[in-house]
Amino acid sequence: MNENIYSRFKQYVAKNMNLRLYDIAFNRGDKQYLFDIENKKYLDMFSGATTAILGYNNQEIINEYVKTCGKLHHTCSVYTPTEEIVDLAKKLVDIVPSSGSNKTIFGLSGSDAIECSIKAARKYTNRKDVICFDKAYHGSCGLSISATRWDSLQEGLLLDKDFIAFSYPKSKEEGEIILSEIIKSSKQELPAAIVMESIQGDGGMFLADKDFLISLSEFCLQKEIILIIDEIQSGMSRTGKWWGYEHTGIAPDMVVIGKATSAGYGVLSAVIGRDAVLDSLDKGQHVFTYSASPHACSVCSKVIEIIERENYPKKNEENGFYFFEKLRKISSPLIVDIRGIGLMIGLEIRKQENINAGLVGLRCSEKGVYFGYYGQNNEILRIHPPYIINERDIDFACEVIEDTLQEITTGKIPSETYAKFEKVCVGLGE
Repeated sequence: MNENIYSRFKQYVAKNMNLRLYDIAFNRGDKQYLFDIENKKYLDMFSGATTAILGYNNQEIINEYVKTCGKLHHTCSVYTPTEEIVDLAKKLVDIVPSSGSNKTIFGLSGSDAIECSIKAARKYTNRKDVICFDKAYHGSCGLSISATRWDSLQEGLLLDKDFIAFSYPKSKEEGEIILSEIIKSSKQELPAAIVMESIQGDGGMFLADKDFLISLSEFCLQKEIILIIDEIQSGMSRTGKWWGYEHTGIAPDMVVIGKATSAGYGVLSAVIGRDAVLDSLDKGQHVFTYSASPHACSVCSKVIEIIERENYPKKNEENGFYFFEKLRKISSPLIVDIRGIGLMIGLEIRKQENINAGLVGLRCSEKGVYFGYYGQNNEILRIHPPYIINERDIDFACEVIEDTLQEITTGKIPSETYAKFEKVCVGLGE
């Protein structure tokens, strides 16, 4: 039945949308578990691409959604705002650390929120160049995919050329060199903005060097360059703090959020940043009919309330520490590195012929644990579970990983699994 779904999918849906991980088609979820159309149960370690942060079938959120839709499900907020949008905007401004007065612009996805931030930076500074970083992933809209540095995703699209890419600073030494290169480049012509992920997700799960981020922030402040931090994947307390950049103490000009804002129950993104910068956009220059719908805003407010009430930043920090400890105890020549922070974890698999993280994830899914994978070569097992997992779940996930790696190194992976891997594991990498 799973295969039948994909057969019909390929018949009616363009190949652009097929980033197929395995051969699974889900039809329901409950708490930290997913069930496919054959009713097989999986422990979720992916959260719907880092979105379903509070698991599935959360009645508190569902009740909030239904209550708001029953009262008023749509107005087009740019014409007629509701209490929900105002309440949420204040909440977001309150939880995003800033050196000044902030405002919010709402959108539908992380991609269009990045778009908004770049448009505002260009309008405010009256400059056009944007500095970004190799292997960054910022989205699929015109400006956000121009800031995305994957050759395969940009091929043939005739994109904006005013983007200058530098290496992502993974260490103090690299950070010093890259900062020097950015400063040198900026002497010729100041850019409008620098856009970067505080933790590079799809590009390989790398944490930016802390000293680099601090020095970069100071440089941007001195030169009036707008610093945009992409928290689409790392935000909403996944790393043990509300936002990944908080681990460094900097205060960006704009923070971009998406994915987990509504825990998967609505469509919502936002840019939170300096009011002078956001207000440089004139009315109607970045608006959408569906942005900031009443139910999406009320759900996001409820998600914030639950995160604060349950103290998920601290819980994620603790569960992340436990997860790292368990992963480090796995001995396998296939493990290259374990990277990340909190519950944003990447396990790098040594790429060999017919072996990458996709094979590991596929075999784990056959054993009932659902991971994602990404990286330029599909080399990173993506471990981004819902916040509601417990130590027993972590133990089970690590046992399955260890058992799978052992099977691969001893040649005991079933031949049908290899056949399926070659057929269905598409992923985003090259």
